[in-house]
Amino acid sequence: MPLLTLAAFGVSLLVQHVVFPDLSWNRDEPVYLWHVDVLRAGQLSTTDGGHPDLFQPWLSAARDGTLFSQYTLGWPLVLLAGSVLGSSDLAVAAGAALAVAGTWAFVRELTRDRALATVAALLMLVSPILLVQSGGLLNYLFTLGLGLFFLTLVRVGVRTGSRLRMVGSGLLLGWIFFTRPYDAAVWGLLALVPMVIEHRAHLRRLLGPALWGALGLFPLFALTLALNQRLTGSALEFPITVADPLDQFGFGDRRLMPGFGIIDYGPRLAMESTARNVFWLPFFLVGAHLGGIAAAGGAWVNRRQRSVPMLLALGLAFPVAYFAFFGTHISSLTARLSGPIYYVPAYVPLCALMAMAVVHLGRRRPALGLGLGVLLVAVSVPVTISRLAVNHHLSEANRPWARSLEAIDGRALVVPSPEGYLLFINPYGDNGADLDGRILFAGDNGPELLDLVQEQPDRAPYLQRADLSVVDLLPSEHPRTPHVQLTPMEVLRGDVHLTGTVRPVEDAAATAWWAEVDGSVIVDPEPVTATTSVDLDLTSVDLPEGLHTLELRLGSGADDGDAARSPLVRRTFYVRVTDGEIELLAPGTAARQVLRGDAAEAVWEDALSVPELLVDPLVPAP
Repeated sequence: MPLLTLAAFGVSLLVQHVVFPDLSWNRDEPVYLWHVDVLRAGQLSTTDGGHPDLFQPWLSAARDGTLFSQYTLGWPLVLLAGSVLGSSDLAVAAGAALAVAGTWAFVRELTRDRALATVAALLMLVSPILLVQSGGLLNYLFTLGLGLFFLTLVRVGVRTGSRLRMVGSGLLLGWIFFTRPYDAAVWGLLALVPMVIEHRAHLRRLLGPALWGALGLFPLFALTLALNQRLTGSALEFPITVADPLDQFGFGDRRLMPGFGIIDYGPRLAMESTARNVFWLPFFLVGAHLGGIAAAGGAWVNRRQRSVPMLLALGLAFPVAYFAFFGTHISSLTARLSGPIYYVPAYVPLCALMAMAVVHLGRRRPALGLGLGVLLVAVSVPVTISRLAVNHHLSEANRPWARSLEAIDGRALVVPSPEGYLLFINPYGDNGADLDGRILFAGDNGPELLDLVQEQPDRAPYLQRADLSVVDLLPSEHPRTPHVQLTPMEVLRGDVHLTGTVRPVEDAAATAWWAEVDGSVIVDPEPVTATTSVDLDLTSVDLPEGLHTLELRLGSGADDGDAARSPLVRRTFYVRVTDGEIELLAPGTAARQVLRGDAAEAVWEDALSVPELLVDPLVPAP
């Protein structure tokens, strides 16, 4: 076991540096890193700086002037420990090593067969799921390792009557609860139900071990609830439901974060999502589909062994447990890239059952057993290379966001655009714990940016944009690397004009342009029949006092009226009117209506420019 554990640790470090040099596509990772920064400063939350809409990171909650991660502390504290020792990479590698070691320990205890446990751990080590997951800052392998050692200690503790092992099992379950609370319930049932069945004739014998286990569980269980009370105001409310009350288990309307689309998650979508995850599961298993066949053979050959039902229960537990969670749908959309993440525990029993087949055959015909093992690994090589390659390209696609910041000297305010939560567009937009770093990031989330620019006079403001829309940057089998532009911003004051040209939409019967403030038309639609100059003097427009979003829009349709109701492109500017004086944050942004695939209607997607509406703000020379 020590050699396999060390190998897992080393493989993880290698994958992190070679495959994922610039984080992964999963935006949970920068959230964890931000959380670590907050903890390193001795805090549980950060101030929202008076601008929660501008400073709120992805997958975080805003409450009473503070911002905090939606995740519990179990995994961030491990990452923090790794960073204190040198790098969070060490924590990730430790998680991979824990998963492999846990596989060996659990299978060894379950089957009492050291050789079988070694083969199972080796198969787990070379499975694509472990190789891919060992390169990211996510907690799935770490939690798996805790769960496997928890089951092992429970079985050993009950069998031997060891109080120390039962207390240790409780501590491990407590850390699972501290990391992934729902998973703790699943692992707890995986320990409880088999124990009750095995000792049904003498259930009272389980009372003592259960109490010692509860003693180990209590400290971290209580600490988690106390942290909930501190952050959310209720011991029983977790940060994730403060971030968005619709992000929870069960069927109904579900959503990742406010501002994102609501998903009607019902039994039918749950079945479709589960089927998609199950479809991709063997692609991340050593031996792929052949591995599944070998696992079935191992289960059949050993069908009378008491270990097989336990392995089957572990294989089914998490797919069943996560059936009613809408995250199953979200994760299924990227399962082909990084595997079915909620089903990671299922790979352990599959590897154990495969090991049964290999060992069974090897003890009768050693050459055939060795051949099967080699074949399983060989079948996985093309899939493993393919999955690591696509994840490497997805990691490289993050790099331009960091490189575009290298040219900044001194203190700066950087606004990743389009609108959204920090760390979602730019994974390096981490403000740390105090909102006082050399570079301060703020979301492009409304005219409140004008106030922030005014509050930060010592910072040079920049707009950070990619030449690809957010949709084009979503993780896919064929990732695209953006060119990221950093454009200086400035506040124009006084006699502000919007000048440029508008041109008719090609092949459209009619084209028109108009202006809106906060969604209300302030300049009536004007027909566009040829490329025409535009010079909109904002001082001549009846703009109300205060902060506003000003948009110039251009649309097309069957006639002028239809064009005025059918916007195609827009230019967006933030303005403030104070005692009649106008301030405008330049250069503004652009967007286009895009209809993709089978979508019922077009949606706005950001663009660097829109040729049909080439209008820019300026203050004419006197």
